[in-house]
Amino acid sequence: MLGLRKLGDDPVALQRAFEGFDRWGAVRGALQMLVFLSNLWAVAGILRSRA
Repeated sequence: MLGLRKLGDDPVALQRAFEGFDRWGAVRGALQMLVFLSNLWAVAGILRSRA
């Protein structure tokens, strides 16, 4: 998104940039969800080992 200024007034390039941003944002969101779930799993393992 930092390179939008370089694209100028080209609507096709602008559309491609937004689609790429959306796609990578979805990938990032999925990976963050996996990290969250793995952290929950690790905390549950720690708590289970203490009991």
